[in-house]
Amino acid sequence: MKNTFCCKSFVFKFIFLLIFFSYNTFGINLTNEEIQYLKENPILTIYTDGSYSPIEFFDNNGIYQGISSDYLIEISKLLNIKFNIYYDRDYLSKIDEKKSHLMTSVAITNIKLQKYIFSDFYLDFPAVIVSRNRIKTAISEEMLANKTIALVKGYSSYDYLSDKYPELNFNLVHDISTGLKMVSLGIVDYFIDNIAPISFF
Repeated sequence: MKNTFCCKSFVFKFIFLLIFFSYNTFGINLTNEEIQYLKENPILTIYTDGSYSPIEFFDNNGIYQGISSDYLIEISKLLNIKFNIYYDRDYLSKIDEKKSHLMTSVAITNIKLQKYIFSDFYLDFPAVIVSRNRIKTAISEEMLANKTIALVKGYSSYDYLSDKYPELNFNLVHDISTGLKMVSLGIVDYFIDNIAPISFF
């Protein structure tokens, strides 16, 4: 059963991490420096793990799809630029190594704010807790104290929960599918992440 986490302030606010320019739905506001940068760099590189359906994913033909893809298509038309999108599970390191110009579908957390610049968010989803058994009461921190919780390494659910509740027992996984399977098999007690990709499975 999927249960809403007790911390109601924890929601996924998905944004484009735009390193060199900003964009809003009512128009384009670019500085002279940004305009010049885009003239010199008409092709921007994006790395993603591509396993966040329906927000972003690679289909059976290796084509980047999803809500983020739709946004990028529109931005590409408006700015007259091109995005080259590649798969990499360790996509965060590509930003750190300056091999990627920007990231899509990244939620703002205190940890990421220390390293990256964010645009306004364009999607807003709650985090949910997935368990094998029906839970009839609201989930509290005390209920999680002696449980094992699966989180996807590098995802914002991990950033938030490890920062706010460092005393909890976390089991890091590589993707949402693995976290859900571990709950199903009873390897962990709970899996916590965004309701949108969890509901997609």
